[in-house]
Order: sequence, then structure tokens, then C-alpha cells
Amino acid sequence: KGILVPGSMESEAIAQRAAEAFLAEHIDLLAPGASFRDFKMVSNHYGQSIRTLGYIQYKDGLEVLGGQVSFRFKNDRLFVIGSEALPHVRVDFSKRSISNSTAKNVAKAWIAKETGSTVSHAHVDGLFILPILKYGQAPQYRTVVQVTLDAKKPVGKWEVFIDAKTGAEVAREQTLKFATSEVH
Repeated sequence: KGILVPGSMESEAIAQRAAEAFLAEHIDLLAPGASFRDFKMVSNHYGQSIRTLGYIQYKDGLEVLGGQVSFRFKNDRLFVIGSEALPHVRVDFSKRSISNSTAKNVAKAWIAKETGSTVSHAHVDGLFILPILKYGQAPQYRTVVQVTLDAKKPVGKWEVFIDAKTGAEVAREQTLKFATSEVH
């Protein structure tokens, strides 16, 4: 049945108040160890008879990569709540010690060593909190800068995460996706 929220389909403000009241009341269930103030709304969209609100997770002013909660309303009822919030986020470092050029050089060297690619462009962004998730273990968190690399031979687009304090390699992800199919 969902939770009745009169006016939530027509009013962004009513839906936002309802979502935030639910988040504040149930923060321990949706995001253990977090505070209501750790979430910032990034979308309030109405389409296909559904209003969807999305919130990104932060800790001490830094975005927690992948941390989010969402709320869906239909027929003036809150009927779906989703949480991909990370539990008990702890930050032991919120300042950046490494320069952009150091972060780029470390990321480029790592990709060249691992893939043999030549990097054609690099862009550094942020300070972020990167959750490290391993099966059967509590999440660990690292404060990182994100370096986006465009690579050639072989082609690639990499997101490389470098420890913001030490400059150590933390994680990388190939963001280009390839597929083969047959069209009839």
C-alpha cells in the first residue's frame, strides 16, 4: 500500500519533506552510523506517473562514492525506498597532501604498467571517500582523489583512485564497456 503522502505527486516540496522526514526517522535502518545531514538531494524528478527523489551520501563534507538513498512516490504514496548507503563511514583524513601532477603521474604509471596503454589525457577530481568492500569483511574507507584517464593502444577510459595523503594506488576501474552482437 505504501505510505500516504497527500500532494506528493504534484509538489516537489511535499515529496521532499516526506522523504527527508522518513530518512531522518529511519536513518539507523537506511544508513547505519550516518546522520541525516550526511545526505544531499540531487534529484526530484516526475515521470511516467512516478516521482523519484535521490540523495547522495557525504561524510564530513566529502562524497562517499556509491553511497545513496532513493524514494519513489506513486498515487500520492511513498511506496519504494532504496538504500545503497555505506555503514559507519569513518574519515581519518580530510585534507589533500598530493598535487594534481603527482596524482596524474601515479595513475598514468599504474595504467601503463598494468595494461601497456599510452595515456592521452588525464583529469583529476575531488577529494572523495572510497569504500573498499570485501566479502565477509567490514567496509574500509579511503580518502582519495579520482584521476580519469583516456588511454590508447589498447583503448581505455580509466577511473583511478589515488590515496590523497600518501599518493598510493588504491583502486582502478575500466569504464569503457564493449559488446559484440549480431543484427538481423
